[in-house]
Amino acid sequence: MSVKCGGNIYRNLWRALLLERVGPQSRGLHPSQSLFFQDLGLVNVRSNSRRQFLSTATAHSPINNQGSRRQISPTKYNTDKHVVTPANPDLIPQTLGFWLQTTPLADVRRADVRAIEDIFANPNTTTQSALARLEPENISVLYRVLAKYNCMDLMKQVHMVLEHAGHKTTETDLKIWFDTYIKASDQMDGAVALMNELITKGVDVSWDKIVLSSIDNGELEVAQQTIKKLAEKYHVQCEADVYKHLIKAFLNRGKQHDRESLGHAIRTFQLMVQTNTEADGETYSAFIEAYIEDSLANWKDDGHDIRISTIDRLYEAILTQDNFAPPSSLWASLIHFYAKNGELSKAEQIYQDYKKTQDTTSGDVMTMVEYLIKRFSKRRLLISANSLFYELVADGHKFDASTIARMIEAHGYRNDLEAAEQLLFDSQHILKSPSLKHYLSAMREYIRLHDIAGARRIYDKVQNQVPSLRWEDRVYMHNLLLTGYCHLRDIRGCENFWKQMGDRDTVSYNIMLEAYSTCGLWDDFAQLLDRMHQNNVQMDNRTKSILIFTQLRQDNVQKAEALINNYVSAGTMQKKAANLAGAINAALQCRSLQGDHEACQKLFDCLDAYGLATGSAYQSLMLCLGNQGKLSELRQVYKKAAAMQMRSELALDKVFRQWLKMQ
Repeated sequence: MSVKCGGNIYRNLWRALLLERVGPQSRGLHPSQSLFFQDLGLVNVRSNSRRQFLSTATAHSPINNQGSRRQISPTKYNTDKHVVTPANPDLIPQTLGFWLQTTPLADVRRADVRAIEDIFANPNTTTQSALARLEPENISVLYRVLAKYNCMDLMKQVHMVLEHAGHKTTETDLKIWFDTYIKASDQMDGAVALMNELITKGVDVSWDKIVLSSIDNGELEVAQQTIKKLAEKYHVQCEADVYKHLIKAFLNRGKQHDRESLGHAIRTFQLMVQTNTEADGETYSAFIEAYIEDSLANWKDDGHDIRISTIDRLYEAILTQDNFAPPSSLWASLIHFYAKNGELSKAEQIYQDYKKTQDTTSGDVMTMVEYLIKRFSKRRLLISANSLFYELVADGHKFDASTIARMIEAHGYRNDLEAAEQLLFDSQHILKSPSLKHYLSAMREYIRLHDIAGARRIYDKVQNQVPSLRWEDRVYMHNLLLTGYCHLRDIRGCENFWKQMGDRDTVSYNIMLEAYSTCGLWDDFAQLLDRMHQNNVQMDNRTKSILIFTQLRQDNVQKAEALINNYVSAGTMQKKAANLAGAINAALQCRSLQGDHEACQKLFDCLDAYGLATGSAYQSLMLCLGNQGKLSELRQVYKKAAAMQMRSELALDKVFRQWLKMQ
């Protein structure tokens, strides 16, 4: 009688035979879990079609390639040796070669490396000679696989076998060897020995190439440690270009907000100095850019002054470099940095140094010089500002209107409006685009000096030269000139100009209402207010404060309080409430002088509820409480004011403390 056995019985018998030959296995990562050994057919586990590692050996293997391979959870590495004898050693080169070609390095497991190690543990010379038939590209991949787990001894063993078989070590293999030596903290001696051996054999290799390759691969710390070890222990000095490339690589990585990279670059530069290697202008320029960027990112911290002095020294080093022209971006960065830091004379000197080295002035440098002109103007240093201004004019630079406006303000501060007006009309052809900024600055300076005729002259000039103004710009200029008449209390001039204004807004009405209220023209005030309502012009907080002040000027405190009660709300007190808060403070002062404690407390609570109570409000309330003899309440308010850091006038504070001592 014949009995047919199922496939599972054969597979179990095959597995039992293997286990008997190999010996008991632990649950660790032993060779039976290596995909490479599975591909050789030594372990009967189904293969995943996604990872096809078999070549011609597949036909001789009982593995079903269309099945799914059982996933084995990796555990700790089993250090016991497991020598496996393959059924056919001639299949090793084909299978191993195909596996090396198709397996990503990230997918290589320690069990795979262990399987390769077991091949070399086999004394069978046929196996090792078969391994020598690997293709050169597969040899390089094999080195990478072994280097992944720092298998230096195994790499040496592979190297000896391949060298004995006549394989020449390629430059790629050398790079892998050096990377493995260098990354291992205790293998630098091996790297130096290998380098000396290769140089003796006439191989074109050098430490500079090795370090540059590490830099190109992004292994900057490895390259830095290699340079340091070579210099300190083996007295091997790299070329200046190696240091430069490493420093620039660290600094470029620092631009991606890696604060540690600047420190690495500095330490590399220190190594460069210690080995008496001369730095070039590009290195100094890269450091300056990095220090400037770091300084702007960490403005005014503890190391700010140190960075400035470092930039000074680096800039001096650049000036000593022969046949080196720094890029225009470096000059622009230096001018901007020193100007922003308040070192205006240094920024101006850098511009003068730049002009000595360049035939033409670049746009980015001229833009930074324009920024420098603004900084000079802000400090009222007009000699330097004018000098730089006319230099840029001669070079054909087009200015921003804000620069002209800042210079006009500086001339106005010195009461030299004639020069400001001359600058105003000389600048018409050197602006980037038409603008009213410089005209408005000139008008404001004339108004500040109470020269309404000069402001009107600028206004008429704008009307003639720029007839197509936007409505907003035209109304703004009207309001500016109307404010000038109001400041002079020239009510007739205000009224005449008011009639000429074809367009008005809420600000226009506020200016005119303020003029009538200040001059005590109550009837004209009431008529203008009615006209404002008729024209559906909405009131703002400024309008409401003018109405409250008008009642206070007429000693109608109760009406002012009634207006306050109508106007005060969460919406009005949280949006541009400074004017309205000022009017409430004025009413509080009136009630304080009248000795009305309840009214004072109510007005103060109104301000305090919205966080608008100032030292003046506390002072008015305490004065009222003290005059009324309410010393207990005065003490509470005084403590609260002290906690809120609200200070009273010195004379009144002395009175408050005397009252509190009487309690």
